[in-house]
Amino acid sequence: MATPDLVEHARFGHGYLLQHGGSVPAHVEAWPSRAVGEAVLRTHPRTVVHESLGGPDEDLQVVVCGQPLDVDAGTADGALVVERLLGALRAGDGAALEALAALSGRWTAFLRRGTRLVVSPDSHATQPVFWSARGRRVLRRAALAVGSHAVLVAGVVDAGPDHAAIELYERIREFRPKGTIFMPGLTTTHAGVLPVFPNCVLEVDLAAPDRSTHRRVWPVRERVPATVDEVFPRFAERFDALARLTAGLGRVGISLTAGLDSRTTLVGARPHLGNDDFAYTYLNPRDLPLSAGVQEDLYGANELAFRAGLRHRVIRWRNPGPDDPFRVAHEQSFPGLASSLGAATAMFHDLPHDFVELQSILAETGTYFYGEERRTATEPTPRALAALTYGKPAAGRAAYVAEFERLVEYTGFTTEALAGRDFHDITYWEHRMAKWAARKFQEGDMGHRVALPFADRTLIDLMLSLPPRDRFDKVLLHRFLAREPELAAV
Repeated sequence: MATPDLVEHARFGHGYLLQHGGSVPAHVEAWPSRAVGEAVLRTHPRTVVHESLGGPDEDLQVVVCGQPLDVDAGTADGALVVERLLGALRAGDGAALEALAALSGRWTAFLRRGTRLVVSPDSHATQPVFWSARGRRVLRRAALAVGSHAVLVAGVVDAGPDHAAIELYERIREFRPKGTIFMPGLTTTHAGVLPVFPNCVLEVDLAAPDRSTHRRVWPVRERVPATVDEVFPRFAERFDALARLTAGLGRVGISLTAGLDSRTTLVGARPHLGNDDFAYTYLNPRDLPLSAGVQEDLYGANELAFRAGLRHRVIRWRNPGPDDPFRVAHEQSFPGLASSLGAATAMFHDLPHDFVELQSILAETGTYFYGEERRTATEPTPRALAALTYGKPAAGRAAYVAEFERLVEYTGFTTEALAGRDFHDITYWEHRMAKWAARKFQEGDMGHRVALPFADRTLIDLMLSLPPRDRFDKVLLHRFLAREPELAAV
């Protein structure tokens, strides 16, 4: 039998659920709660929550779940961040949205003015936001749910599994037998439950939640092309600040390979690391004798950690048994969608539960993930997005094109709205990161807490201002690493 306390620790780790009406899912009944206007916000016992209230005549409220970082103010103090957000909300909705856009870190923000509620994810929606207002009506008003996990939202509005959406996901392997896959467009595992995408917000009137709207709020300015010499000083200054603030969130464990992204995090965080901090690399033992890349990442990470004066842990990829507490918690947190559990199981069992993981995958958002061979379209049409995401065969399948048509409308994903930015880059940022990477971060949250030094809209937009060749070559990262020659190469 699974150990109950471990299941409780892991299930919906660092999660949250805001609801107005509807049913209370059994797993969250005992969670700490607070009022957000007429709604109730419940948070997992390990979720960090900060709140600030306006004066008695203002009816203003700011609640942030997670760890917001304010680089401009030089603080990771959530209490200070929500006070600044409250001041921006007093100044108006535009000022509040601008203040949210400038924040870094992993968080979900609720900004309330009377019955009007704005729900915002962080820069990459790394702490996911799912929502629905289609449930059982009480007094002619739909139930509203906003949560970190689709199944929690579904529990409030009595939504069942979306079998058609799950089948769309599973059939991707028919034409994409290898590589990463994730649910297309707006689809989630549960009927009527929708995601809030990066660079967008959910706007709700608590008096009429079925009128909730999802809209794009970034970018607000045209892209300004720049050279490496122009960008690098600003990039280095900002990333240094991000690394310092992120490393200050607690005991640090750096997810380390031989790659440029995690090495950049190592260099940025190194001045702020202590004796209890460490690096780690996970390994599938079956791959070690078969893949030169796996060998390079393992032995290269070990060498880098040694040079940096850090202990290095190797954790063994493996699947959990049927009664393993991690498997039980995972199946309850993410029902209906099969996934690889090897790395997540290893992290849960082989790493401590009291540390902050510095994870670097978001660096790819600012470089050049989709190569020239994938950048054949000039406009972000639904067919072009399907081909970009899953390969050319997907563009010939009406069901996948239809999902991306919904995505374009829901997110306002047009050439004009992107203000000079390449839609291939923004697709990777908003779709792949939110539909695939965020799930990986949540799996880490089941044991510890994942933090992301590259989770910063200003930093990523700086990177995207460079010419494609410089981003493909990762020139900014190479130049940043050159400050620490012993870590620049392995």
